[in-house]
Amino acid sequence: MLGPAVGIDSALFIVTRQRRLILHQGLDAHEAAGRATGTAGRAVFFAGSTVVIALAGLLVVGITLLTTMALAAAATVAISVLLALTLLPALLGVVGEPIC
Repeated sequence: MLGPAVGIDSALFIVTRQRRLILHQGLDAHEAAGRATGTAGRAVFFAGSTVVIALAGLLVVGITLLTTMALAAAATVAISVLLALTLLPALLGVVGEPIC
């Protein structure tokens, strides 16, 4: 559940930034998607890496069940952040202005 939650949160952050760029600055969808990924993407990457590092901290406990769950959750968070930074901007550029 942690991976989809991080993915939805980061996707909403990037989409909101793109909508703001289209509506308030009058950019087209391709330019707005690039700028939204450039600005909000840094925050998404930082937040995702913080969650992965926090989950990796559970490896110190030494309990096999917690270690397995932490590694699986860290992998799903990393994949969701990767998808939010690569696939989402491509889809936003294809969809265009109807996203507003």
